[in-house]
Amino acid sequence: MTLKCISSSSKGNCYLLTSSEGSTLVLECGVPMAEIKKALNYDISGIVGCVVTHEHNDHAKSIKGMMECGIRCLALEDVFKAKKCKYMTFAVIAEHKKAYRFGDFKVSAFSVRHDVPCLCYVVEHPEMGKLLFCTDTFMLPYRFKGLTRIMIECNYADDILQTNMDAGICPHSLRDRLMTSHMELETCKEAVKTNVCAETQSVLLLHLSADNATKERFWTEVSSYCGVPTSCASKGMTLNYDKNPY
Repeated sequence: MTLKCISSSSKGNCYLLTSSEGSTLVLECGVPMAEIKKALNYDISGIVGCVVTHEHNDHAKSIKGMMECGIRCLALEDVFKAKKCKYMTFAVIAEHKKAYRFGDFKVSAFSVRHDVPCLCYVVEHPEMGKLLFCTDTFMLPYRFKGLTRIMIECNYADDILQTNMDAGICPHSLRDRLMTSHMELETCKEAVKTNVCAETQSVLLLHLSADNATKERFWTEVSSYCGVPTSCASKGMTLNYDKNPY
């Protein structure tokens, strides 16, 4: 199993989970369809499904295009309504604590808190084990058992945000929005520590703010606090997500 990051920022979010047999599950489609096709060498026949967390364009931009290509997409009803594609054949409306099958991938949906209705997902596959995919939420109110991989938003640090506000780089109104929509560094550390177990092999930090985050600091703090190898998602990176990587 490999994970490929097409993009992880407010400009767009999209990740590809691909098994050894070539089956791909798309996590978010917040980039142009052309970018997704390019990342798969213009062969999308292996895509078994796409899961989307919420309606914002940097996560759901190409959901209609995915379904026009015959790809089943899992998302909240609000997402399909917002993108005017609720009644398309390949729309799968997600419900809290329900599980769905996409080829050999099992996907379970859980409600989280954002400024619009939003989900996180637990993705299971025989090659990978159990993956938590959580982004665009200011908290994670769950403890999942047996996670082998964690992908989680770590958007900003309070002290960096305060410095930027004092310097006039960020408006003071931004703090209120972030506190009720995106995950702060300390909250992320606690969420990861709560969900780390003996099987957890790695943590990947997602959706870092361009102005209010520092990659090296974030991955260093999360790794040392939780005791699990940690990295930050970057455009074009490919990671080995096999359950037994060696």
